[in-house]
Amino acid sequence: MLGLPRDFGESLKSLLGWHAGTAIFLVFAPSLLVDQPLWSLPKTHAGFLLCWSAVYFFSATYASLYKLSSSGGIANRIAIPLAAHGLLLAAIVVGHFHSLRLAKLVESDLFQATLVVTFLAGGGLFLASFWLHRMRSARILLFAIVVVAFAFSALDPFHEPSVEAKPEDRLLNTSLYPVRVRAHPIGAVASTARGGGIDKLGGGYLLVNGDGAIFHFAFSKSGDEIVLRQLSYSVPLNAEAFQADSHESVQTSRFRVADVLVREAVDLVEVFASHHFWNTARQCFVMRVSRLQTSGQDFLVGSDQVNWKTVFESKPCLPISGEKRGNPFAGHLSGGRLAMLDDSQLLLTVGDHAFNGWKTKRQLAQDPTADYGKTVLIDLEDESSRIFSMGHRNPQGLYINEQGEIWLTEHGSRGGDELNRIHEQRNYGWPRATFGTAYDAFRWPLSDPQGAHDGFEPPVFAWVPSAGISSLVQVEGGVFGLWKNDLLVASLNGRSVFRVRVLDNRAVVVEPIKVGRRIRDILVGHDGRIILYADDASIVALWPSEASESGELIFAAQCWGCHNAVKDAPPGIGPNLWNIVGRPIANEPGYAYSAGLQRVDGEWSVERLSRFLADPQSVSPGTSMEFKGITE
Repeated sequence: MLGLPRDFGESLKSLLGWHAGTAIFLVFAPSLLVDQPLWSLPKTHAGFLLCWSAVYFFSATYASLYKLSSSGGIANRIAIPLAAHGLLLAAIVVGHFHSLRLAKLVESDLFQATLVVTFLAGGGLFLASFWLHRMRSARILLFAIVVVAFAFSALDPFHEPSVEAKPEDRLLNTSLYPVRVRAHPIGAVASTARGGGIDKLGGGYLLVNGDGAIFHFAFSKSGDEIVLRQLSYSVPLNAEAFQADSHESVQTSRFRVADVLVREAVDLVEVFASHHFWNTARQCFVMRVSRLQTSGQDFLVGSDQVNWKTVFESKPCLPISGEKRGNPFAGHLSGGRLAMLDDSQLLLTVGDHAFNGWKTKRQLAQDPTADYGKTVLIDLEDESSRIFSMGHRNPQGLYINEQGEIWLTEHGSRGGDELNRIHEQRNYGWPRATFGTAYDAFRWPLSDPQGAHDGFEPPVFAWVPSAGISSLVQVEGGVFGLWKNDLLVASLNGRSVFRVRVLDNRAVVVEPIKVGRRIRDILVGHDGRIILYADDASIVALWPSEASESGELIFAAQCWGCHNAVKDAPPGIGPNLWNIVGRPIANEPGYAYSAGLQRVDGEWSVERLSRFLADPQSVSPGTSMEFKGITE
C-alpha cells in the first residue's frame, strides 16, 4: 500500500488538473499543426488522438501517484508509462499491416505532428509536473501558459510545411515574351508508372500520379514554395492483381492512371479518374472511368464515407497474350484524357493499345464495335456511352474551349504526332492513314498512299519528326495576353511546350518553348500562369518575366538557342553551361569540341568567360562558336 503524505489530496488535485490540461493540449495541437480541426478529421485519425491523449493521462497520473507517495521506486514510475505507450504503438504497427486507413495514418502529417507535440510539449510538461505540484495554482497556470505559448511559437502550427526541394529558376526567350520558368521538384509524388494528371480544386490543385496516389497542392503567396498534402485514398487501380497475373515480358509499369478531372459545385466535389483495370477472372484488361463524389471538406480531409464508382468500362476486354507480336501490353498507348462536353456528358479518349492491324489481327481504331482508338462520350446521368470519333492511335490531349470547339493531340507513330479538331462521327484515319512511319522502317505499311489522309479527316498540324505529344490547353485568359486563343501543346520526348496559333483551321505558328522536362499534363492556373506536371515528379510554373532581368534576358535571347543551362540536360548545338564557372575547359562528356577550344588549358573563371564572351576568337582561335561577342 502506498504511503501517502498529509497534503496528498491537494497535490493530487493539482497534478490531475495539470495532466488533464496537457492531455487536452495533446488532442488539439497536432490537428492544428496540419491545419485541420479535430472535428473534421476522419474517425480513425480523431480516435488515434483521443487514444494517445488517454494513454498520456493514465501514464502521467500513475507516475505522479508514485511521486507523491513515500514508496515506489523510479523503475515503477518509468515502466508503467512505457508499457502503456508501447501497447498503443504496438496496436498501430499491427494495424499498419491490416488496415489501409491506419497505414495512411502512420504515413500522414498528423501522425508525425502528434509525435512532435508529444515528445517536445507533452514530454516537457510531464517532467515539469514532478515539481510543479509544490507551486500554488496561480503560478502553475502562469507557467502552463508560458510553456504552451512557447511550444506553439516554436512549432508554428499555422504554417503548412512544404515538402519540396529548392525550386529551379530559368528564363526562356520566346517570340512574344521573356518567360520565367520555375520548377518545383516534389519527390513525394514520384511513381513507378508514368502517367497521371492535374486539375484545379478550390484555390489549389489536385494531382494524381501514375500509380493512383492522390495529392493536393497549392503555391505559397510568394510563389516560392509548394505546399503538398497526400490524401488518404487512391484511384482504384488494381495494379497488384495485374502484376500477379503477368508474365516476365509484360511491362507492368505501363498499367497506370491516365488522367484526373475535377468538377466543383457549391458544396460538392466530383473527381473522375481514367485508369486501367485488370479482370482477374477473364485474364484481360480494360480502361475505366471511376467517379468519386463527396463534399469538398470531406474530400480534402480524407472522409471514411468516400467511395469510388465505375461510370465507364471499355469494351472488349483485351488480353495480354496470344494475340500480339512484340510488346504484349502497350499500356503507354492508353490515351485516357478527360473533358466535360456539357454538364452531363464526359468525353474520354481511349488509345488503341497497339491493336493496329500490323502486329495484331484486329484494327481496333477502325472497329465500330470497340471503344479503343476512339473518343467516347459518356452520359453521366444514365452511364451510357457511345463512340464520338474514331481513327485515333494514342490521343493524349483533349481540350474543349468556351465556344465548344474540341481540340485533341495524338501521340502518333514516328513522325505522326497530330493536332486535330474533333467533329462528331468523323474518322481521323489511324491506322490506315498517317503522316508517320513505323519505327523500324521509312513507311507505314498500312497507309496507302503513303503520307496522306485520303478519305479521312486530316490533322490541323503534324509534327515531323515526332515530339512525343502529350496534353494541351488553350489560353483563354490569364497573364499571357499576347498568347490569347493560342493552343499550348505539351510534349514528352520533345521536352517542350509548343505554342500553336491556328487561323482558319490552319496552324500558322508552331513555336517550341524548351522547358527541358517530359511534360505529362498542362493547364492554366488560378492566377493565369501556365502549370505543368512533369514525369520527373516536378511541378513547373511559367509566367511572363520582368524586363529588368537583363543578364538572364541576354542569355535567353543570345545563348539559349544553342546552349542548355539546366543540370543534367543534354547538350544542344553547344555544350551544356550548367555550373560552367570552375569547370575544366572543353570537358563535357559526349560533346565534340572544336580543335581550337581543346587546345585551351585550365578552367573557366569569371574573368576568362568575360573575355571569351567579348571575343571568342581571341581566347580560342579556331573555335566553332560563331558569335560576334558581347561588349558589356
